[in-house]
Amino acid sequence: MKQILILHILLLIFPSNKNFGQVITHDSATAKIAKLDPDTFLLGTFSDYMGRFRYVDRESQIDRYYPYEKPLAHFVEKFILDEYKIKAEAKFQEGGHSEIFSVKLAQKLHTQYYNDEGVLQLQMIDTNQKKYSYLTGIYYRYGNHLKENIYSIRVVNSMKNEDVYQLLKRLSCDRIIYRFNRGYIPAATVFYFEATPEMLQYFKVIEIEKKNLQESYEKVYVDSLLKGKEALKFKEMRTQNDSELISNIEYFFKD
Repeated sequence: MKQILILHILLLIFPSNKNFGQVITHDSATAKIAKLDPDTFLLGTFSDYMGRFRYVDRESQIDRYYPYEKPLAHFVEKFILDEYKIKAEAKFQEGGHSEIFSVKLAQKLHTQYYNDEGVLQLQMIDTNQKKYSYLTGIYYRYGNHLKENIYSIRVVNSMKNEDVYQLLKRLSCDRIIYRFNRGYIPAATVFYFEATPEMLQYFKVIEIEKKNLQESYEKVYVDSLLKGKEALKFKEMRTQNDSELISNIEYFFKD
C-alpha cells in the first residue's frame, strides 16, 4: 500500500519531464538559427515562486536552483560569462541546491524589468525577439516537448502564468489549452500549445541543454527515489497517463 501511495504522489508532484517528441524535420522556415536576447532569455529562466524576491535577493542574486537543475545552473553561469563578460559561478550546497550571485547583473535586470513588488513588467519585453527569447527561457526551465509541435509549460505558484498566456497569444499561437490544478498544494498552472514555426526556431537553440535538464530531472526525481519494479511500474503508469493526455490534446487541436 505504501509503494502504491508513493507512485501516485510522484505522478502528481513530478509529472513526466521526458521528451516524447519525435525528431522534427525542419523546413526552410524553421531551420533558421534564432538569436536569443540575453536579458529576456535569462528572465524566462528565473524562478519566482510566491514572487520573484521572496527567496531571491534583489540586490545581488541571479537565481536559486533545485538539485536536478544543476545543468541549468552551469548553463546560466556560462551564458552570463559569454553574453555579459561577468564571472558569476554557481555555489552548490551539500544537498545539491545551488545559487548564482552577481551584484552588477542582478541590479541591472531587477531594476530594469521588475517593479518594487517583484512583478515583471511585461511591457518591457517589447519586440518579437525579446518575446520569443523570454518564452524560450520559460520553456527551457519549465516546459516539456510532448509530440511533434505540441508543447507544455508548467509553472507552480508563479506569476509567470499570466505572462505565458499573454506571450502565446501575442506571438500568434491560436491553439492553447489552459489547466489550473485546483486543490493541489502547491498550485500549478499548465499550458498546452501548438508551437508556431518561429517558436520552433528559438526552442531549437536550447535543444541540447533542454535534453540535459530532462535527463537530470529523471535521474534525481525518479531513478534515485524508486528502484527495480517500483521504478518500472511508475514509468509504465506515467507513459500511459502521458499517452492519454497527448491523445486528448490532439483531439482538441484538430482543425
